[in-house]
Formats: sequence, structure tokens, C-alpha cells
Amino acid sequence: MKLRDLALRLPGSNLAGPDVAVAASVQYDHRRVIPGSLFVAVRDLWEDGHAFVQEAMDRGAVAV
Repeated sequence: MKLRDLALRLPGSNLAGPDVAVAASVQYDHRRVIPGSLFVAVRDLWEDGHAFVQEAMDRGAVAV
């Protein structure tokens, strides 16, 4: 799915960067990110996914 198409469907989303990038998968666990993944940083009671953005990018996430 193209990230631009996804962002248009998500209220309050903010797309910065290339809007033609294609996400091969969507992950919220940074350890499961593979090259081409979209990483969704989720804040819950125990952890804040924003703390793992760099690790997700290092693993090959095309967007966060």
C-alpha cells in the first residue's frame, strides 16, 4: 500500500517525506520490522514505541 493512500485514511495522520513509498508490512514491535515495513509507534502502559523509532529505521522501516 502506498503511504499516501494510508495517510489519507487515518484521521490526524501526518505524512512527511516521500508519499510514494510502499509499505510491505505494518509493525508495532520494532523487533519485527523488516526492510520495507511501516513502523507504528504505540504508547501503552508499559512502553512508548517512540523510544524505538531509531531501531526500527535501522532495521529498514520505510516510514514511521
